[in-house]
Amino acid sequence: MAQPPATLARREGNELFRTAKNDPTIGLTLRRAKVQSAIVCYNNSIRHSASPQDLASGYKNLTFAHHLLLEFCDAFVELSTFKYHVHECLQSCAAALEYADAAFMSYKWRTVVASKAISVVTKFTAVLKDKVPELEKRCRLLSAFVYHIHNKRTHGCAEASALLKFELGRLNCNAAVSMASAGRHRQAAKFVADAERPLMEVAFACQKALYCDVIVTPEHCEQFELPDYPSLSREAALYATELHQHQQRLEALRWIQHGDELLRISIEDCAVLPMDLAWEATDSYHAAKVIASENADLENEARALCRLGNIYTSVFKMPQLGHTNAKKGVEIALSMRPMTFAQASWYQIANRIVLEHQERVRRQEEIRTGSDRQQYIDELVVELEEMKQKSGALDSLLANIYEKHPVKDRDGKPIALNTELAEKAQLRKALALYHPDKHTAQKIDSNGHPVPPEEFRKQRKWHVLCEEITKHLTQHHELLKAEEPTLTQPTV
Repeated sequence: MAQPPATLARREGNELFRTAKNDPTIGLTLRRAKVQSAIVCYNNSIRHSASPQDLASGYKNLTFAHHLLLEFCDAFVELSTFKYHVHECLQSCAAALEYADAAFMSYKWRTVVASKAISVVTKFTAVLKDKVPELEKRCRLLSAFVYHIHNKRTHGCAEASALLKFELGRLNCNAAVSMASAGRHRQAAKFVADAERPLMEVAFACQKALYCDVIVTPEHCEQFELPDYPSLSREAALYATELHQHQQRLEALRWIQHGDELLRISIEDCAVLPMDLAWEATDSYHAAKVIASENADLENEARALCRLGNIYTSVFKMPQLGHTNAKKGVEIALSMRPMTFAQASWYQIANRIVLEHQERVRRQEEIRTGSDRQQYIDELVVELEEMKQKSGALDSLLANIYEKHPVKDRDGKPIALNTELAEKAQLRKALALYHPDKHTAQKIDSNGHPVPPEEFRKQRKWHVLCEEITKHLTQHHELLKAEEPTLTQPTV
């Protein structure tokens, strides 16, 4: 009885396939030719097949043949040829799995076919990395290939499709990071948008596989070289989280750049300063600050705060509000050490605003305390005159200070002059006891209650007296230092 043409063609193809795979004595070119002849036989078998079982077997054989042909490809094969065989392998795998449903093929049969498609995808991504080292170009090629086979309905192998899309999402995410680091924010935003869809589809495919009881055990994954769906799902979630962070960072940068452009237009391009544009720029900086703060983006939060400090100080003439924002921005920038922004213009402007505010406050404090201090100097004119008369000799000065203006210890007892100490030791002890930083006037006591005005005035008067005492003691300390012999190096 004559056998069907489909069976004869399939047997002829199997013989050629086995010879090409198992005979190491023939050369690589001949083995590749035999596999190509086997592919022709398998296509003839599919054309003459009618039953779902024969069609599933024919497409399975085509999958294995293209997989073997890819193994025979060397480094000199063009990328277009490699892409063609990958496409044909995935297309054959999808058709085989589709007819396997109608033919009631076993679970092991399906997993073996799917494993070949996954192996092809893994090899294709490795070859693509070697042949196309530029990250941007590799992203474009892989994206075109993925959605080409998607439109050709060759995505029936869910595992291979998930791996391809995961690789595409990963590449786009890495490209977005690279572009953002290089300051190419517009290109980075494009890669972020391109990475969203494949990662979402991978997450959906993993979720569908896990809930549909498809290859969930690590043993099956290892046995048939299939992807571990829980691990793939976790990795896709990590990349999606990183992608969201970069997306928010680029959004904050976009608002900052928008505010910079509005501020430039309002200052440079207009004869009269339009306040509506300046306030709109302020709103943009506030939006950037909120987005950066919500996503723990310290760098962009510092950028937005420093720009707010600049616009409040230089445009709206609100120095206090400008100093508050600039100070926060500088503090955040300093907290990111060892990263430094000393050369960034926005940091330099904010730092200048903070320093100018501190200098302004210091001058105001000097003016306030200067007028206040003169009042207490007038009240202490007798004590100061007597101290000036005794300041000629250190021992008489110390005796006058300890006798007339004693410092009390914790028990409230006055500290006496220790004459047993050396002159220099006595001076240093007196400087430590009467230093004005230890006798500052406090408006709030240790219990948190306000100090009465009379008590505060008394503390302030004592502080001014300690300042004058310290001046006289410092003069004697400088004289003692000048009298110390200097050590000279011996001459050789």
